[in-house]
Amino acid sequence: MNAIVKHEPRTAVRAGLKPPCDVDHIEDTFSRLRLVLSKIRMAPSVAEVRELVASDGFQDAKREIAIALTQATEPQIRATLATLVGAYPNASKSDLTAFGALLVMDVRAMRPTVFAISRAVTNLRRTSKFLPSIAEVIEAVKDAQDYLANIEGMASECPQLVIENLERGLR
Repeated sequence: MNAIVKHEPRTAVRAGLKPPCDVDHIEDTFSRLRLVLSKIRMAPSVAEVRELVASDGFQDAKREIAIALTQATEPQIRATLATLVGAYPNASKSDLTAFGALLVMDVRAMRPTVFAISRAVTNLRRTSKFLPSIAEVIEAVKDAQDYLANIEGMASECPQLVIENLERGLR
């Protein structure tokens, strides 16, 4: 990470350093999943719920979730955090070696998913005017992991709950 921190952000991009997953693409997939889930909630029959669950849109979203849930490797964590640090060329260069090492150590200890680390770094890069503190990065990773867990929970539980309610005649 130290060598990457010393270069401009464009150098990191040219070096092939990018988040391990395409956050915007996965966010679009999650938006489409929410639309399918709203149709599932409104489905008048168990057969229609099962048809929606079997649809390409729902199955594609489940595959994307599985990819997003993959634990990030140390090289992915280092490369992703390097893009964050490299995005702030005015940061004090004298402290970046220690900062980078501690940042990697603390984030690695969280065992983030590829989506969580990518989403956290993307959101911080797009919203922070200055290099975020380690605490801010950790908070962003936690938020991203919670967000992903919520999406995964909805995709896993919603169809079954709707089917159970339909079978009990609760709708």
